[in-house]
Amino acid sequence: MGFAVVAGEVRSLALRSAQAAQETTALIEEAPANTQQGGERVARVKGAIEAIVASAGRVRGLVEQVSAASGRPGPAADGGPRGGPGRPPRHGRLAVRRLNVVR
Repeated sequence: MGFAVVAGEVRSLALRSAQAAQETTALIEEAPANTQQGGERVARVKGAIEAIVASAGRVRGLVEQVSAASGRPGPAADGGPRGGPGRPPRHGRLAVRRLNVVR
């Protein structure tokens, strides 16, 4: 009876090994497609970040134009607003008023 128990365990182990080999094969076969999809996602994220940076540059240019048109210096050297929390800078408010009058 001891031999039958050992033989049963060997069969069980062989079946689990075969199943693990199939799962490993499937993972290996999926890896190239997953890698390609990851590369495509990275490329999309890179494009989005580049678009954000370009937009930020355009906004900075507009802020500089408004500052120049108002005859006031641009944003503070530390990059913070000059109007206090929740308020736009004074020169920005004046420039907006001037734009509204011109329209």
